[in-house]
This record gives sequence, C-alpha cells and structure tokens, in this order.
Amino acid sequence: MYPETQMLSVLNISEICDVARSTASYWITQKGLPAQRSGNKFFVSIEDLILFLESIGRPVPQNLVESLGGVYSHPFKGHQSCWNYWQKGPHSENCENCEVFKYQISECFTLQNNRKKCSTNCSSCQYYYEHYTQYSSFIHQMSMPAAVLKDMYIWSGNQAWADLCGVDIDSLIGMGIEEIIHPESIKVIINFSKKIQRSDNTGFLKSDVFFENQDGKKIKVNLAMASLKQPNGAYFAVVDNVFS
Repeated sequence: MYPETQMLSVLNISEICDVARSTASYWITQKGLPAQRSGNKFFVSIEDLILFLESIGRPVPQNLVESLGGVYSHPFKGHQSCWNYWQKGPHSENCENCEVFKYQISECFTLQNNRKKCSTNCSSCQYYYEHYTQYSSFIHQMSMPAAVLKDMYIWSGNQAWADLCGVDIDSLIGMGIEEIIHPESIKVIINFSKKIQRSDNTGFLKSDVFFENQDGKKIKVNLAMASLKQPNGAYFAVVDNVFS
C-alpha cells in the first residue's frame, strides 16, 4: 500500500484513512495538510499525514505508524499524583519534605533540578513509567528526532532528539524547552503552546526554527508540531530536516 519513497497520493490517503478522495483533497487544499505537487497530483509524506491526523483529532491508523517503525501501544489511564502513588510504600516517607507535594505539582518531573524533590531518576522511576511513557512510547521507535512536550516542558524525547540537542537522553525528561531552542525561535514554540491552550487542544505547525545544543551551536531545523489527543495540552514535535 505504501510507496517506497513513503510519499502518499490522494488515493493512498483515502484508502489508508477510509475517507473519500474528495475529503483527502480537501485536507490538502483547505485544511493545511502539507503536500508536494507533481503535475496535477499531490503527494504527502507519511510523517506529515500522521501529524495532520493528530491535529484534527482523527485516529492514526496503526499500520500507518508502523510504516515508520513506530507504535502506539499503551491504553491511557487516569492521572494519579506521585505522592498518592507512593503513599502505601516506604518511598512515601520522602514525600512530606518534597516540594512537588508541598506545591501540589501535577507533573513532578518538571520541578527544576535545584529544588528539593524526589531523588529518584525519572528514567528509572516506576511511577513515571506507568503514568507518562504511555503518551510517548511511539517516538522511541522513530528514526527522526521526536519529542512529546507540554507547558513548555519536554515529557520525553527519543535518542535522535537527544543527539540533536547534545544531551543525554535521560536528562531530556522535564527539561524546559528554552534550554534547547535558540532565543530567536522560542517565540514560535510559545505561540504554538498558547494556541493549543486557546483552541481546545487542536493545532498544527511546520516551521524553520533554530535549536541550540549544549555547546552553544546554533542549528537550523524544519520542525513540525501537532497537538495530541492525550494528555490535554500536550503536543508532538518532530524534526524532518536539519540544515547544514
């Protein structure tokens, strides 16, 4: 079903998404689905189609994601605070002195590193694994740099994203986006995050932005972002081109 170039025609899209060809054409001409034109035909990359479907709240067909080597594997579960999760075990003795508990911070891993918090490494934390990897497991099967973000914090990034930022993959969890986006481009991310909050968690953006790695090197990339259905206010970001 998929061309070797992983570029999809209008007919491919209609078959994969189970919609009329006119609907697939409408997505391209009126709804902002990025496409390349060859003669009188349009072609769309699989990555852009996935992002677009997420942005309009349509389910992403599993076989479409698998064509990129990715999976959406976890059923979503209700949120539970870390202090409630740990309350029946010996770990709970640390919670009363933790600022996550004191200030009732929902996403514990977003507390800045210089604050008093749980000493457990998030990447090896059972609570983090059970409550947050369900939203981001698919990015770790993708070859291009990809991350899941919310409220200007990185919830998770894959190895390619970590390499682009010049950091260890475990340190990405809870990192502020301003730590890796160059000041010239941070407004693009801020405006997109605000748009999602204002528009009932729907949005799609594709733009050239500058990253800044830990060595201070400025890197121009083409960044695509789309809102996720879960959790509310989160979005998926993927780099599909790094300019030399």
